[in-house]
Amino acid sequence: MDKEKTGHLIKDARIKSGLTQTELGDMLGVTNKAVSRWENGESFPDVGILESLSGALHISVEEIVTGGEKCEDVSETLSDLINTVKLQNRHIVRQNRRRILFILILVVYALLSIYPGLVAYFANAEVIVNSVIGIMISLLIYLLINSPTKTVNDSQAAGIRLFGGVLPFLTGVYLVVITGITIYMLSKGLKPFGLAEVRTGPFLTNQYLAIFLINVCYSAVMVFTSFRDNKYIKMPVYVAIGVFNLSTCYTNMLRNMATFEGIWKLYLNITIKVLFVVVATIIADFIIKKHEKN
Repeated sequence: MDKEKTGHLIKDARIKSGLTQTELGDMLGVTNKAVSRWENGESFPDVGILESLSGALHISVEEIVTGGEKCEDVSETLSDLINTVKLQNRHIVRQNRRRILFILILVVYALLSIYPGLVAYFANAEVIVNSVIGIMISLLIYLLINSPTKTVNDSQAAGIRLFGGVLPFLTGVYLVVITGITIYMLSKGLKPFGLAEVRTGPFLTNQYLAIFLINVCYSAVMVFTSFRDNKYIKMPVYVAIGVFNLSTCYTNMLRNMATFEGIWKLYLNITIKVLFVVVATIIADFIIKKHEKN
């Protein structure tokens, strides 16, 4: 079985039949991206739709399996088909495991960020922060190891790509700046943003929650899309993961405010640690991708 040969066969047969990728996908109940992945040799059509694909393109199932090569030995064709089924099942199992693990990690972050009081009773702020950063490092290492190794042309509009790419950076800068300004103004006895001191905590908590949700959703969508479309995980995803970790740490920091001197120290400690981890991850990702291209 040669996925590239099968992909060329499907593409040629589709063009001869006068069908677009979208039209063929609609006939088979799959997306045009799935058809594109077949034609690019990145994946093989699911065994369950081989017969429908054969009818739609007016080619035999045997031709699809062998990539158009004539095979006199039926047992060899059958063996290829069985191997294809096994590979697809393994791929599905791996994808499901990745998704479940990623969802569980996001649930942990949600509990730490939305309900910081649940963990504030069991440990001080620094212990919680170090635990969150430890989880973040594990997540980033997991993504570096499991990131797909192929690039795919992105059909999204340039404006959408640009907005999505800068969103984590903008929310991250906003998060760091608004927290720093608030702590500084409170330490000087001033009202940050015209708010009374008792309203400052709820104000920041709402900001952190909004930024957390934005970046968690962004990370989840981009990671799932990356694995589904076999794309590299892009740099803004690592930034977004850093930002929602930062939001989680800041939220728990507020629960443990004692002195302004202590909060300043913890604020700088959190910010520097998260920034260092994100930068190190981006550098590691760049080195890995460069090595794979070579």
